[in-house]
Order: sequence, then C-alpha cells, then structure tokens
Amino acid sequence: CCRTGELYRYVGGGKGLTFKEEIAEYTDSGQVGEKRTLVLTVKNEEDTYVYTFTIFDNGSTDLRVHCRNRDDISYRGELRYD
Repeated sequence: CCRTGELYRYVGGGKGLTFKEEIAEYTDSGQVGEKRTLVLTVKNEEDTYVYTFTIFDNGSTDLRVHCRNRDDISYRGELRYD
C-alpha cells in the first residue's frame, strides 16, 4: 500500500524511524478549526510506531512519534509545497 522514503535514522542503532513498512492503520481527523491531524501506525519486527502529524493552515507542522519500546520524540517545522 503506502510506502515512502526514510524520515530519520535513529542514531542509537536499529531500524530507527523509517517508512519502509506498510502502514497498518491510518486515520484523518479532517479539517478541525485551523488544523488537520493524521495518525499512522507502522509495525516492524522491532517496534510499533504511532506517527501523529498535526498540520496547521499556515504550514506549521508538528510530528509526534510514540513507540512501545523507545522514548517518544517530536519534531516541529514547516510544510513545504514543491
């Protein structure tokens, strides 16, 4: 189904945060106020990752990654339209 390149390679080893596995679950909140939230669940042999993207109308974007076997991590940035 849905696969796309590598987001980030975890420095401590292992597979890290990659998008090389199929998406197991996907939800889209739709537009709520000035933001939209997408939640993707990806599983591999090491862990289960829940990626929560919050995309605001002004292009500001938050990404929170929840893992079962690792610490959570988050990123904040701007969405680029190329």
